[in-house]
Amino acid sequence: MSKPIRIVLGALMAGCAGVPVWADDRALCLDKQVEACTRLIDSEKQDQANRANLFTVRGVAHHAKGEFDQAISDYSEALRLDPRNANAFIDRGVAHEKKGELDLAIADASEGIRLDPRDPIAFNNRGNAHNAKGEHDQAIADFSEAIRLNPTYANAFYNRGRAHEDRGEHDQAIADFSEAIRLRPNYADAFIHRGLAYQNKREHDKAIVDYSGAIRLDPTYASAFYNRGNAHSDKGELDLAIADYSEAIRLDSKYAHAFNNRGNAHNAKGEHDQAIADNSEAIRLDPTYANAFYNRGVAHSDKGELDLAIADYSEAIRLDPTFGDAFYGRGSAHQVKGELDQAIADYSEAIRINPNLENAFYNRGLVSEKKGDIAAALADYQSYQRLVPNDPDVSTAIARVTKQKARE
Repeated sequence: MSKPIRIVLGALMAGCAGVPVWADDRALCLDKQVEACTRLIDSEKQDQANRANLFTVRGVAHHAKGEFDQAISDYSEALRLDPRNANAFIDRGVAHEKKGELDLAIADASEGIRLDPRDPIAFNNRGNAHNAKGEHDQAIADFSEAIRLNPTYANAFYNRGRAHEDRGEHDQAIADFSEAIRLRPNYADAFIHRGLAYQNKREHDKAIVDYSGAIRLDPTYASAFYNRGNAHSDKGELDLAIADYSEAIRLDSKYAHAFNNRGNAHNAKGEHDQAIADNSEAIRLDPTYANAFYNRGVAHSDKGELDLAIADYSEAIRLDPTFGDAFYGRGSAHQVKGELDQAIADYSEAIRINPNLENAFYNRGLVSEKKGDIAAALADYQSYQRLVPNDPDVSTAIARVTKQKARE
């Protein structure tokens, strides 16, 4: 009786690399794999155990093609024929995860672990599903067990690093990404995510080094250029940021975030028309992209096009009713237009969403003072001062309205 076999996607694709030149195409190779497995499955010469293995292998081929329903169907048939086929449970779990069926993914990985408790891949895969559910503690526990079972398992270190990063544990994340890189020096994704962890720590130079390392390993990696552009932007190196965003866009012409952020860099340089063009392209690519509407609103506001700015801020708010900065931006535009009641309403909503949005207090104070509501103005200036105690302007404002209040 045949034992269950382990075929992973990487091994399958390595096999595809060895086919003749005329078939040296990924999709064609996988089609050939599916056809070959189907012929063998349909053959009467296969015993039950072999048929189970063939369904598993065909499932892996479907999986590699992104045909997750067919893959799940094949893995399920393999399990009907051989209910102790741990590999089929593990692989079916990955297909469920790809479909966003995380509880099913966890259940399958857990059954694979029950059947083979020393398989590090099963723990790694279950950790991925837990992490996707936001269950970071469970994910870290599973990745750690995978590492205990295989201390050279670079993917498990990488995935544990991502779980730590999701928890805001940047130093632990960096340590795990660094170990993944030590084990696999050509691990571009680990360079990218270590760069993100450094960037979250405001260590932009280290982030740029890591993004550049990913680009060295894969010059077609659009996300590496995009993230390096973000780091340059955070450092105020706007021309370098624009160059990186442009390369990301060249590599991926549908990269809405790259258009949006290039627009922000142009706007920071005072190049408002280029900013609006880029934000508009981001919106065309993703009409639900609230940040792109907000940023285009900022560019219109900076150009003095207040009605266009208000329209964009309003759309950003429609798409994301918790977008405090969009309420603040719209309030600022109403304030400049002299629409004081609308301005106060928007600043108030911005403050409700984010009670630490200090400029909303200050500006609402200015509007209230202009309307003659001195008590409200004083309260807002004092709230601003609690958040920004060393701003001399607010001390002047408080002294001014206190004097007015005394005259009432």
